[in-house]
Amino acid sequence: MTERRTRRRAARREEQVEGIYLHHPSGQSPICDPTSLAEVWLEQAQSLGFFAAKITGPEDFPGPARELEEFLRQGRHGDMEYLGVQLADGTLARERPSSLLSGARSVLVVGLPYSPASAVALRRSRDGAELTGQVARYAGGRDYHHVLKERLLLLADTLADLQGRPVLARACVDTALVFERQLAERAGLAFLGKNTLAIVPGVGSYFHLAVLVVDVELPVTSAERTLEGCGRCRACLDACPTGALDAEYRIDARRCVSYLTIEHAGVVPRELRRGIGTRVFGCDECQAVCPYNRSASVLPADPELEPAEFWQEPLLEAILNLSANGYRRHVRRTALQRATRAQLARNAVIALGNSGAAAAVPILASVLASERPALVQIHAAWALGELWRQHGHDDARAVLEAHAEHPDAEVRAEIQAARAGS
Repeated sequence: MTERRTRRRAARREEQVEGIYLHHPSGQSPICDPTSLAEVWLEQAQSLGFFAAKITGPEDFPGPARELEEFLRQGRHGDMEYLGVQLADGTLARERPSSLLSGARSVLVVGLPYSPASAVALRRSRDGAELTGQVARYAGGRDYHHVLKERLLLLADTLADLQGRPVLARACVDTALVFERQLAERAGLAFLGKNTLAIVPGVGSYFHLAVLVVDVELPVTSAERTLEGCGRCRACLDACPTGALDAEYRIDARRCVSYLTIEHAGVVPRELRRGIGTRVFGCDECQAVCPYNRSASVLPADPELEPAEFWQEPLLEAILNLSANGYRRHVRRTALQRATRAQLARNAVIALGNSGAAAAVPILASVLASERPALVQIHAAWALGELWRQHGHDDARAVLEAHAEHPDAEVRAEIQAARAGS
């Protein structure tokens, strides 16, 4: 699809309200048969890079809604209050896909692959000289929200052409109040794994889901076969570094590394810091051990989602020392902009503490000696304590003693805790 053609099609859209567009046909001859129309439309979805596309209806999800209510009641959502947004009648917004679009008749569910494991192998530190962190595989390329939404809008344009009439549509990518994974399951595209992620046999789980809600009645695609499940496998539960997967098909977001490094803006609980390891944005552990990913026919990542060089094997010191301009330059148009500069710096010092490398000590010492946010210095104090007590670097102890009278009370308390080994 050329940029010129994309612009021309965009000119045929009228935004009704935020996120909802009226798509006008170009004047080509319409396809009247609904089945043929759906087949051509799904073929167009694949031509845009979606490895799978299925059609389902906008019926309610009472079961998943009750599960979400219990999840919220237990406080397992942490700071993610948006999960509990309700409609005017008190119904959870996610329960009712039809609430996304007046006159909703059909929902297209699509999947777009991102970087496979082979593309993001991290280099090992050489004598502690290069301390690298880990970034979730989906995050280092162009922001998937924009990539998927642009292509969904093109699909809505195509549907208007095929229908020969204006089509009202809403593209939903991750931020809309909708059960994407449950829609994918109902459409026969994927099944829900014990790690709570959508899994496609033969493909795995390294893909983004998105949905397009339209006011056109289309034939629902039927599953070609019954999708396998996880069986007796517990690999993801056993591998979760912080125990966030505390039961099959259940997650406590407050313990999840992805939540802690991205959504959580404050101090990370001490008992969870070691589990973060050297991850600075997100976590792929429950996917990396999944047999469906290890045995899958690896799909090539969509070119727009390939991670930038900086994020393929990011240097922890570089992340820690990002200037305001450097931060904007490296996170611009990526999903990493979800985390603030202070959050990334916090994550980097936790990773330095978990690296066990002597080379991390002077880097962390400079954090305590400089004008850094308290959020970063608190975790730097903990990291120095780890390097001393867990890895035997006595110079880390000396740094802590030198800053025992730190002017910030919270930082001072963390230094005291690190010195005491608590």
